Amino acid sequence: MLLLNQTKIVYNLCRIWKFIPNGKSYRSIHHPVAYRPKKVTTMSLSKKQKLLPILLSLITLASPLLFTSHANAQEALISDTQGYVGLDIFYSSISYNQTSSSGSTNQYQQGLSGGNFHVGVRTESLGFEVGLFGSSQTNSSSGGIDKTNSDLLLSGTSFDVLAFLPLDSQKKLEALGSLGFAFAVSSFTAKENTTPPADQSLVTQVEIKPRVKIGFQYRIAPKWTLRTLAQWQDASFTKEEKKINTAGGYYSFGIGFNYDF
Repeated sequence: MLLLNQTKIVYNLCRIWKFIPNGKSYRSIHHPVAYRPKKVTTMSLSKKQKLLPILLSLITLASPLLFTSHANAQEALISDTQGYVGLDIFYSSISYNQTSSSGSTNQYQQGLSGGNFHVGVRTESLGFEVGLFGSSQTNSSSGGIDKTNSDLLLSGTSFDVLAFLPLDSQKKLEALGSLGFAFAVSSFTAKENTTPPADQSLVTQVEIKPRVKIGFQYRIAPKWTLRTLAQWQDASFTKEEKKINTAGGYYSFGIGFNYDF
């Protein structure tokens, strides 16, 4: 009914302004006595005059459909958006490049464990996640050249954009991948393994580095999801002020859960 009324309005406007001839002009309608029209049986219309009523009618007919589809798209986006909170437990392996006073280099690995508390929001295929992570390593000998006992605390904030790919018809099992960066703080407390023991030294550094994650997640309940992840994060912090032990990045493997809200 709304579309029919809008079409009638456009049609009548076009008749009034002489886009559609009916044997009478505007002046003959409003001044029937003072104005006596000449003998006119047809009216010559240009192509623009012929197309304008058609164009106005199409716009009138299409405008409710456009507004309706836009509103439906907004409602669908809001209804498909899901917030969640979760916790991951992971193990990391850090690669170091060690340089001696003579200039020779040596590579070695050190492991540490930690956790990641995160909050995110997602649609069916995309998401965004903010996390707070922390990991520690206690009384670990670096081996290599200087035989240093060190305590490492690695913490920070992460920001990741995620993509999801359903792997079954019920969309319970999904593959996921993410690309983001981390604002990381590394704190070393180091002590040379000598007799008598050397003084301890503390080295704290801050860096912003990219990170990549891949993994899988499975919905075990309407609001609970289990996930497993593999992550690589770049790093360039050093263990000593002399910068003879420089991190070259680290890999992390973890398992966790999400709760939808």
